[in-house]
Amino acid sequence: NLAHAAVFMLASFVALALVTAARLDILVALPLAVLGAGLLGLLLERIAFRPLRGRSDSNISGLISSLAMAAIFEAIAHEIWGPNIARFPFGTLPEKQLQVLGAVVSRLQLTIIGVSLAMVLVLWWLVQRTRLGREVRAVAESPRAARVLGVNVDRAIASAFFISSALGGAAGVLFGLAFNSVSPDMG
Repeated sequence: NLAHAAVFMLASFVALALVTAARLDILVALPLAVLGAGLLGLLLERIAFRPLRGRSDSNISGLISSLAMAAIFEAIAHEIWGPNIARFPFGTLPEKQLQVLGAVVSRLQLTIIGVSLAMVLVLWWLVQRTRLGREVRAVAESPRAARVLGVNVDRAIASAFFISSALGGAAGVLFGLAFNSVSPDMG
């Protein structure tokens, strides 16, 4: 999915818009942007990948299709937000410095580490301990065998797109916060 970088960028812009225009706290804007990125992943799967599934050249076609969607998403971002770098407002996350084991870390750095760890743990649990995780792993191994075993292959693939896009969106927002720089070419 070569459009993953565009989802990364769009989620960061959505979070920025929610913080600046809607005046939401970043702790509310982040989950909303992540949800938006997941929904964008579902749209990508439905438009750019599902129609090509089953073709003999579906891997190459999917790459080309996702590249085209990335260009479209970047053009949309250019149209809405312009080509310039945008920044989160001062005080989006307080710039508090803390001493941790002799090192100085910021609240933002701790937030990024905490959110990243939480996402890794939830993803591990989801993939290893849930029915959906077993279905996604089965489809990754062999879609035909998974279908024979009663797995809804389209739903498993769509779920994987939602999850991967949501995680990419979270990374985009955290990246935008870490460098306080959001632009259409950041992905």
